[in-house]
Amino acid sequence: MLRPVLCPSILPLNRRRVREDFAWRHTDHPVRSVLGERNGRHHLHVRRAFPKKKDVEMTTYAQAMTRDNEFGGGAATTAVAAMSAALFAGSTVLTPLYVIYKQAFGFSQMTLTLVYAVYVVGNLAALLVFGRLSDAIGRRPAALTATAVAVASALLFLFAENVAWLDIARILSGLGIGVGAGTGTAWLAELIDSEDKSRAATIATSTNFVGLGLGALVSGMLAEYAPWPLRLTFALYLALLALVTLLIWRTRETVSRPGRLSDVSMRPRLSVPADIRAAFVAPAVTGFGAMALVGFYAALAPSILAQQLQVTNHAEAGALFFELSMVAAATILLTVRLSSRITMLAALALMLKGYRILARRHRTRLGEIDLIARRGDLVLFVEVKARRSLMEAMEAIAHGSERRIEGAADLWLSRQSDYGRLSVRFDMVAVLPWRWPVHVENAFYGRN
Repeated sequence: MLRPVLCPSILPLNRRRVREDFAWRHTDHPVRSVLGERNGRHHLHVRRAFPKKKDVEMTTYAQAMTRDNEFGGGAATTAVAAMSAALFAGSTVLTPLYVIYKQAFGFSQMTLTLVYAVYVVGNLAALLVFGRLSDAIGRRPAALTATAVAVASALLFLFAENVAWLDIARILSGLGIGVGAGTGTAWLAELIDSEDKSRAATIATSTNFVGLGLGALVSGMLAEYAPWPLRLTFALYLALLALVTLLIWRTRETVSRPGRLSDVSMRPRLSVPADIRAAFVAPAVTGFGAMALVGFYAALAPSILAQQLQVTNHAEAGALFFELSMVAAATILLTVRLSSRITMLAALALMLKGYRILARRHRTRLGEIDLIARRGDLVLFVEVKARRSLMEAMEAIAHGSERRIEGAADLWLSRQSDYGRLSVRFDMVAVLPWRWPVHVENAFYGRN
């Protein structure tokens, strides 16, 4: 490494003034100065103050090549997002394969549920113990570590011989995703040249769901239409991880002074700053509920399809979870400009009643619909209002708004293949201060 240092030049030393200039010093050749006397005058003899010219040229060239070959800007953002998506895909490639593993190893439905649940052990270890790993050793080393753990998990799945192999592989999968998710989000926030750091969270969360969906879809198609479903899937996943590793290796590091692994404290930490604890509750509950629903689909949906609906096609099981993930990713992107509190609470109020959110802020040429939800054959077109009281929220829906929503709803319904069997209702969700959102059914009915 080259660095500028201030050192005296090789000139006669004058007691009243010392001329100084800049010289380049190589760390392997420390400057050693000796004050001597020649012909009655003081001289400063500098030994090996400069490295060899060849060494300077080679080192400078290597540094310039490293800077030129590193990804920055949009390429770096894409590489980090791809890493997050690939890591999360590793947790759902199992979704269509659970039924096959169950038949191959002969375990029960309860054991299958436990295999899925042990993922949390590794995930909590990553979040509680290694949550600040990338802050200490740098984003790139932490991301490469997460990828290496994911490779170890995939190898265990590839050569699994019993349930114990699956349990260990799932724990490692949770550990790798936990480290990689935190590292990726922080890395994106530093790579994105914008004051609005929420963009990084939007990119990270949406790409996570894209990875979850693609992992299940590709795995299901391979399991149904390709040979060796328990081998080929993970062989291709290992190839994907190798590609991601190359991309991360060339992505610009954003931690200016990374330390060593020994600097990382292994003491578990779980705390929320006192000034945001009240505001933390709502997003925490919402996130818990949403991910619990995702976990249910990923773990049990294929078995329910096979046992209750007699649908044994693995591609359909993967496509079902892919649909859920893509709707979640699209919803994240479409609701960026909505107030997060209003959106989370309104959606959560409907999800707890068994509704699936199909769209948020759905725009048509006739107007915009805040929420579209569905349960069975019933479709809700929901207007969301944040007001001080329920009466104010009801009064905020003007007759013009009713016509706009009804027209937009007709356009949306006309594009649905099962339009003929759908029932429609126009509801409202009122988000009130310090209260649970109020769901008003048939909000337009009976209004003058």
